[in-house]
Amino acid sequence: MYNEKDSMPTTFDHPMTTADNLTSAKNCSMCCKHFQPSFFMDVDECGHIVCKVCMYDWNNKTENPTCPVCKSSISERQLHKIRSCIQHTDDHIDDACYEKIYQSSGGILVRRVNGTLYYLAIQQRRYNGDLQWVSPKGQIEGNESSLEAAQREISEEVGLKSMTLIDFISKQCFSFRESGKLYKKTIFWYLFDVDQPSELVLNEEEGFIMSKWLTYKESIGTFSHQSFIEIIKVVDSIVNKS
Repeated sequence: MYNEKDSMPTTFDHPMTTADNLTSAKNCSMCCKHFQPSFFMDVDECGHIVCKVCMYDWNNKTENPTCPVCKSSISERQLHKIRSCIQHTDDHIDDACYEKIYQSSGGILVRRVNGTLYYLAIQQRRYNGDLQWVSPKGQIEGNESSLEAAQREISEEVGLKSMTLIDFISKQCFSFRESGKLYKKTIFWYLFDVDQPSELVLNEEEGFIMSKWLTYKESIGTFSHQSFIEIIKVVDSIVNKS
């Protein structure tokens, strides 16, 4: 039965700044919260600085996107940047139609060696014996934020605890049927930089059997799920512009 507690959040979770990095943070012109600069978008037409949360929430359903602050029109290029932050399927289905809504969070781990960016891929043996190449991910537990869940899953699945958050990348929504019932799954993805990767400790109990660092081209040909490969493409465009 549908449980109201399982309903999806209406906004993104964003990593807030800490006392250590507050000097480099900005205030969103809309919600006035402090975020790191990478979480902002400068509106081309009017120059207002707005966080990705407010930009997406304001323009999610409209056909004529505008700046949330002054309502100035937004270019198609700017609109594409907003919508590249999120992937949706089955938005037309009301949440009450789902038997249950699952929420997960994961991390895309990268490191740069001699100017080349590498992505961490881990191989997992599923319950049916199939092998798949994935990135650390798991269900959000208790009162965790999606960021906290991503960090915990990375620690539990590959043993990494020292990493630097780069950006919030995407929120994906999928629906699927099982035993005739409809379910929904939401996945939050965060990008992390691993400056000094220690030896990975894979969680064998969860079926993880090996890992490797891959170039962008190798990643596209290795990761098992096309939806995740599309996110890797977004990540590549972000890191190559930074």
